[in-house]
Amino acid sequence: MRVFIAIKLPKKAQEDISLIQEELKERKERITWVEPKNIHLTLKFIGEVSTDKIEEIIKATENALFKKTYFNIAIAGLGAFPSINQPKVIWIGTKEGNEDIISLVKAIEEELEEIGIAKGKRVFSSHITKLKQYVLKKN
Repeated sequence: MRVFIAIKLPKKAQEDISLIQEELKERKERITWVEPKNIHLTLKFIGEVSTDKIEEIIKATENALFKKTYFNIAIAGLGAFPSINQPKVIWIGTKEGNEDIISLVKAIEEELEEIGIAKGKRVFSSHITKLKQYVLKKN
């Protein structure tokens, strides 16, 4: 199973981003747009994981979250992967809350490392993208 950890955005943020999508739709027809409810802020992409590892990942993530307090984020700026000229994914950057997000990512990575999941090799850059097919949820 392909796994990542993300923050689901509040409804108001989803609506605001939806307005940006509507404006961009007029300029670029080749892009496949996602429902605003599926937009998220990725904290950690883990990749392929066996289903028997899922509970450990959830517990490690919860442990990291219990060490953190609530914080606010503000969005700003647009970009695209792999490039703005050939976008496959359009992302929105964050301008407020970056230090809190980075601290949370580090805490998650430390907890995941204890269960055998390596830290990311790239420097974390906070951005909002679309939701992938699989999402971990703890009911």
